[in-house]
Amino acid sequence: MNRRIFLLSIFIISSFLMLKTNLSVANTFDRVLMNSYAKDLSQNELYNPNRPEWIEFCPIEYINASYDNRKFVPYYSRMKSWENNYWVDRKRIFNEEVAKCDAILQLELKNSCYAKVRSIQYAQNDNFKHTKILKIQEQNVQDMYGIKQVPQNINVNYRYW
Repeated sequence: MNRRIFLLSIFIISSFLMLKTNLSVANTFDRVLMNSYAKDLSQNELYNPNRPEWIEFCPIEYINASYDNRKFVPYYSRMKSWENNYWVDRKRIFNEEVAKCDAILQLELKNSCYAKVRSIQYAQNDNFKHTKILKIQEQNVQDMYGIKQVPQNINVNYRYW
């Protein structure tokens, strides 16, 4: 009995130490990411907390996406290719809009421009959710007709003689 309690206490302590180590590694990794992000800002650009970042609006898998310009897209990856190209176009437009806002010198106007860009992006995200649902429904209809799982009309009254 005492041996079981001893082994259980060792297990609990070791799992706690492993958890604490993993948390400190995660915190260190976050700090490294923040430092690398801070280095990406140009030296003469002042940090503005109101400036929208692409990561706020884009799903994680499409943050660094590149345009998919294949002529033949396999049937099973058409939807993924469409989404990829959609987010690449959105990122290009977003960067153009933010660059226009960065060119403004007055802080109040710059912040209002950032707020406008942010509201437009959130509206486009809502639009995308509806568009994606419609695309999925359209794809399901195409799948249904493409595989011929639709009930076939057969004329049973037709006589061959």
